[in-house]
Amino acid sequence: MFHTKVLHIVVVSDTHKCLDTLSPEARWGFPLLLIFPLITVLSLVGCSPVRSDRLTPAPTIILPLTQSPYSLSLTEISVDEAMQYFQDPASQEQLNGINAITQAGWKSIHTIARFGPTDQELTSGVSAALKPGEPFVGYLLIANIQEYGYDIGFVATLDYEPLRINYNEMPPQALPVVHFESGDTRAFKFSLSPLPEGLHALVITYVTDPYRVFILDPTRFDPETSVAIGVRTQPHEFGVLLFVTPAAPQTVTDWPARARAFLPDQTIRLDSAQLLKNPLPGRSSQFLAKDAVKAGETVTYYAKFLGPTDPGEWPDMPVRVLVFWDEMLSQADDLAVPVQATAQGQSIPYPIHVPTGLEAGEHILMVIAYPYPYYLRFWRSKDGSETWSANALFFGYLMARLPVTVVR
Repeated sequence: MFHTKVLHIVVVSDTHKCLDTLSPEARWGFPLLLIFPLITVLSLVGCSPVRSDRLTPAPTIILPLTQSPYSLSLTEISVDEAMQYFQDPASQEQLNGINAITQAGWKSIHTIARFGPTDQELTSGVSAALKPGEPFVGYLLIANIQEYGYDIGFVATLDYEPLRINYNEMPPQALPVVHFESGDTRAFKFSLSPLPEGLHALVITYVTDPYRVFILDPTRFDPETSVAIGVRTQPHEFGVLLFVTPAAPQTVTDWPARARAFLPDQTIRLDSAQLLKNPLPGRSSQFLAKDAVKAGETVTYYAKFLGPTDPGEWPDMPVRVLVFWDEMLSQADDLAVPVQATAQGQSIPYPIHVPTGLEAGEHILMVIAYPYPYYLRFWRSKDGSETWSANALFFGYLMARLPVTVVR
């Protein structure tokens, strides 16, 4: 059981313009191409990355995990095998975009996806309609266009509750980890068993190097007292909104009301989300590297969301926030984020409870934010006469993942 409360959080940032050059189908797979490379982010604050030794996950998991009746199957396949499913124009446009910005020197982690009820009925975008009883299958191409090799951990949620992953037919895991060398492109097939009628959200968050931390350059900063550089300025993820219904939706109004609760021009484009311990003034991307807490206490951190510098008259942005200790869900909060914020990057206290049963020693705290949960980000009629697109491009943001030492 988790607690739900409503908070108000200040939002600031700027908008994207590059998406306007792409077709609607490719546009919604392209935002991950715009992620700033690690070195660029670090250079903005005048630091270079230093990797710590690999952290050892806490051996004892004591928190109950919501046991979903569903599980996600994720199987690695060869890129050659997967490419037959990415011959459509939208996928080819995205692949060409990845190649173009790679040649231009942009470094990031890119992903494109195809999905549907069967291999013969695959589509692109961020939403899909399924008939009752139909399974959901898909393919992911993930490319690590970075100077470093990375471990990538996959965190899956269905309807914003943790979903265990059967990776390569191994026993279900909360966070399977796959290693990507620099320049690697790897392919995965996924499947999800049939869902009940209604609206569902499947989100897979990619956690880069889940058991490593980046610290400040010790020649210029004291890593014991300084915060880590915020490299999570953009999300790495796959997300899709699923509508299971016997009658395929023909217009936007055929979707459940909560999927279209906000008009496209009433949403904001969230650029990043961070969890801070001692927030700095302004729009800095720095956040916590590690902490020490007591079991059973409530720790006050600070939530910062970055959106447009001129948000206009949009209503508050709904955000679902999940808190994990050692990969186990311990807390969930529904936030109302006011977009009428200053451009100074204000932050707000965000309390996180340290479970009483955590043993003394090092544990992993992870916080993930999901803006506009269940919101229909993009929809297009078959004849192209009606388009429903919003500024909410991403399904989830990793706000923090850090080692926390628990003392009794």
